[in-house]
Amino acid sequence: LSYRNEPIANAKITLYINGKATTLTTNSKGIIYYAFKKKGTYKFKAVYKGNKDLKKVEFSRTITVVNG
Repeated sequence: LSYRNEPIANAKITLYINGKATTLTTNSKGIIYYAFKKKGTYKFKAVYKGNKDLKKVEFSRTITVVNG
C-alpha cells in the first residue's frame, strides 16, 4: 500500500478469503503477507478503510494456490 509513491506502514488491511475475514498490518514497505495452507481456489478480497488522506481502497480476485 502506498500514497504518492511512499509506502504506508502499519496500515490495517482486512482480507476476506472465501468470506472469512482476517486483519493484517502492512510492514515498513507497505506490504502484507498471507500464507495459504491448502491448495485450492479462493475468492480473495482486500480492503483498506482509508485515512484522512486516502479514500477506501478494495480489490477482489479469484486465485488458485498450487502449493499449500
